[in-house]
Order: sequence, then C-alpha cells, then structure tokens
Amino acid sequence: MRTLTESSIILTSFLVNRLFYRKMLPPPSDIKKILVVKLDHIGDVLLSTPVIINLRLHYPYAHIAMLVGSWSKQAIERNPYIDEILCYDSPFFRRSGRGSTLKDVMQILRRLKSEWYDLIVELRGDFLTLILAMLRGGRYRLDRSTQRVLKKLGNPPCPPLIKGGEVGLEGEPVHPEHEVEINLDVLKAAGIPITSRQIFFNIPSESQTWAKDFLSELGIDASKPIVAIHPGSPVPLKRWPAKRFAKLADILIKRKMQILFLGVSAEKGLVKEIQAQMHHNSVNIAGRTNLQQLGAVLQNCQLFIGNDSGPMHIAAAVGTRVIGLFGPSSPQRFGPFGDNCTAIRKPPHPPVKGGKSPDCQPCMKEKCRFGEEGCIVEISVEDVINVIRDEK
Repeated sequence: MRTLTESSIILTSFLVNRLFYRKMLPPPSDIKKILVVKLDHIGDVLLSTPVIINLRLHYPYAHIAMLVGSWSKQAIERNPYIDEILCYDSPFFRRSGRGSTLKDVMQILRRLKSEWYDLIVELRGDFLTLILAMLRGGRYRLDRSTQRVLKKLGNPPCPPLIKGGEVGLEGEPVHPEHEVEINLDVLKAAGIPITSRQIFFNIPSESQTWAKDFLSELGIDASKPIVAIHPGSPVPLKRWPAKRFAKLADILIKRKMQILFLGVSAEKGLVKEIQAQMHHNSVNIAGRTNLQQLGAVLQNCQLFIGNDSGPMHIAAAVGTRVIGLFGPSSPQRFGPFGDNCTAIRKPPHPPVKGGKSPDCQPCMKEKCRFGEEGCIVEISVEDVINVIRDEK
C-alpha cells in the first residue's frame, strides 16, 4: 500500500509539473522567495542540504524557506543558508505519534498559498504539497519526481559525480546515484550551477561546550580514541544483531578505545541489552542529547559505527570517520556521504537450489524473504574489524 501511494505521488507530481510549470526560470534577480519541500526523515533532510547551499549561491538575495517534518527541524536549525523553517508532519512520512490534523493541514496550506513563492523546489512532498502545486502556489516549480520519471523514460539529467568511500565487500559496482546527486539533479535540470556538495549540519558553540563538559562528566578521556556506536533503527531489518555489536565493542575496548552507545530514548533498552552481553564497560547516552548536542558529541569521536540512520548521516556531516552497516537499503544511494566514509553490505552467501547465490539486491522492504533477521546478518564482526584495520 505504501509503495502504491508513493508511486501515485510521484506520477501525479510529474503530471502537475508538465501541465502547469513548463516555463523556463527567469534571471536570478527575479526570484525573491523560494520554498524547498523535504518532508521525510532526518538523514534524508541532511542529504538535501547541498540543494539549499547551491540555491543560496545562485540566489544570494532570495528569502529561502524550508518545509520539513517537525522531527527533522533540528537537523536544519541555525543553518545560515535558510531564512525560515516551516513544519508539517505528513502522515505518509510519520514513524510514530500523530501526524498533522486536518485543521493543521488546512492552516499550513492556506499559509503556503498566501506566501506566493517565486520558486518551489519539491524534493519530496505528499498530497498536500501536490494540492499547493495545483493551486499554483508559486510561479515556478522544480520537482524531483519529474526528474526521476524522465530518467526512467530515458531522458536523464546531467551525469552525476561519484563521491564517497568504499561500498560493499562483495565487489558490488559503485553506483553514482546517491541521494545527494538525485536531489541536485533537480537544480541541474533547470540550469542552476552546482558548486558545492557539502552536507551541512550546524553545531552552535554552546552545544560544543556542553559536549566537552558532558563527556568529561561521563569519565571519557579526551586523549584516548572514542568510538560512537548506534545500534538502533526505526526499521528492524536495518538493525545489525545486538550480540555482534556487543562482541565488536568488547574487541575495540581491548584495543584501548572508549565506547559510547547512542540512540533515541526508545533505544535505551536495546543499548542495555547489548551492554548486558559485554565483558567490558561502555557508556550509554541514548536519549540524553538533542540533535545539536549529538552532533557535538560526534565531533569529539574518532569513529562512528552504526546502522543506516540519521545519526550516521550526522556523523558524516560533522567530519567523523563513519562505517555504515547496511541491509535492505542501498549503500550506493543512502550511504554516508564523504571521503571519510565507508558502507558495508553483503548479500546472502549460501547457495539456493541449483547452486546459485540468491539474488539479494537492495529492496527497501520491511520483510525479508531470506529470514526474519534479513540480509544485514551477513555482515560479520570480522568484516567490520577488517574495514577499521584497512583504513588506519
């Protein structure tokens, strides 16, 4: 049902753009107000920040607003390239709690319509933002869905740039279509120059001071290596087994590294489960930081290891060395973005009938045909240790 809904949104968005927004963009001086729409999750919003930077560079005097889910607001707070943050909790992207009510939807729709933006850049919306487009809520509209459909029809935008570290341990080909590039394709197709691919996450000075004091209070020695581990994910199939995180953490502690387990409040129990299986002491800070504080903590870490999640992308954005563990999601598309980042994914090994290895491409599904734990269990502790050793 979710796939069908998403496909409907993509197709409708494409048709709306083709029917109502065919005009070429005017000179930059004519664009005074811009709305960027990105309603999905924290990591996705961070991977869209290069779009904001390039819009600001091309339209230096425009007012740039960004519409996001409230869960992602902290990911772009104090971003100097953004003038205004608007929130709308789309039921389609909500993972917990309630989405915006019908009253909320009508209020945000009226507000957006009344603003009359010169340019709307739709990086991922839902039916509300489609209604705004059909009501002609802006003079011009750039739409990610349109570029995706055109690409499938054999009319791709400019070829993207390959960026990032090693991907996969099984010789998987490097695929250039990272989310960063998919987002930037929207600007490329309109002739807006791409001069930056930086993932931007602002950490205020007060959060940096807080993090140093916080780590000191926890007994963390700043002169010794700190490894941050995030074992959680809202999607169970994206979680590497707890017992392997426990074994990995013990090995790293034996190598004189300090272990910080991260997560949201709901992941405190998962961290405690991992710590109960360990032979050495570690620190659990799950639920004890906001996003800016988490980013500041990660700045003080030499290495991040974790599942495909928002914290992984925050770690990459602040310059921490990252090892991302991947199961059903594609590391080529959603992997940590940066030269100091590595993604590991291994398809199932044992041959099936006929002696052939099972075809296990990234599927983005929440149920796995190869077992309840999914393909992420193919990654061994030794695989992670080998990556750490090879990159020293």
